[in-house]
Amino acid sequence: YKMATDFLIAIAEPLSRPTYIHEYQLTQYSLYAAVSVGLNKEIIFQVLDRLSKNAELPPEVKSYIDTYTSQYGKASLVLKDTRYYIEAKDSKTKKRLLEIPEVSKAYAECQERNAKLEEEKKNNALLG
Repeated sequence: YKMATDFLIAIAEPLSRPTYIHEYQLTQYSLYAAVSVGLNKEIIFQVLDRLSKNAELPPEVKSYIDTYTSQYGKASLVLKDTRYYIEAKDSKTKKRLLEIPEVSKAYAECQERNAKLEEEKKNNALLG
C-alpha cells in the first residue's frame, strides 16, 4: 500500500483521497515531474504493470506516458549575463520553438545583437 501510494504521488495528480479509495490522474505535468525526479518510462511501465489488476497496461496509456516522458528536458530556460535564453537539445525542438511568434522575434533580435557585437569586435581589433 505505502509503496503504491508513494509511486502514484510521484507520477500522477490526486483527484480524490477519501479514507479508503484514492483516485489519481496521469497528466502531462505529473509525468514531467516524475521524469524530473529520475523516473523514466521503463520504470513507470514496470511498476504500473506490477501494481495493475489488468493483464497489461492499455496501449493508449503506454502511448500517453511515452509521449509526455519523452518531451521532458528537450528545451530549458537558461540565465546568462542577466538575460534569459531557451536552449534546445535538438534541431527538431528548435524548429518547433521558432514557430512560436514571440520566440521567433526574440531569436531574430538576438541574432542581430550578436552580429553587431561581432562587427564591433572586428572594428576594435582593426583599430587596436
